[in-house]
Amino acid sequence: MPWNAVRNDLYRGSREIQIHFLGRAYAGCDLAVYFPDDNVVFTGDMTLDGPSYLGDGFVDEWPQTLENLEALDFDILVPGHGNAVTDLNRSDLVRAYSRNLWQKTAVQRREGATVAEASRTIDLTSHTEIPIRQVGVAPLTVQRIYDRLENPD
Repeated sequence: MPWNAVRNDLYRGSREIQIHFLGRAYAGCDLAVYFPDDNVVFTGDMTLDGPSYLGDGFVDEWPQTLENLEALDFDILVPGHGNAVTDLNRSDLVRAYSRNLWQKTAVQRREGATVAEASRTIDLTSHTEIPIRQVGVAPLTVQRIYDRLENPD
């Protein structure tokens, strides 16, 4: 099911505050709060300092949601956890990680690996900037991706 971006504008005095639904990522209700005059965006758990809990996330849609986010003009990104960042390649890292995780998990499922087997063997250690330091993925994450592969809605 395609997701369309939705925007609501609020004003506090003359300050514009934009609330954006840019698609699903960490949850089905991810929002970004954007202050265009300040070039600041608050993303909630759509972007984090490290790997996200993905047991109920939308790993397959997350990269597109981040691309939609990048269409906003901002210099400072405030993630759901951690400090504000000005290194805006953060969403590039999360997008690459999500795509790689989805692809590797899909291969495991296609090859008949159980959730337990896949969760022990998926290697994402090439994502050192996230940082991923050991082989393996949480079983709930693998189960969620298996479920999404079976029923993408």
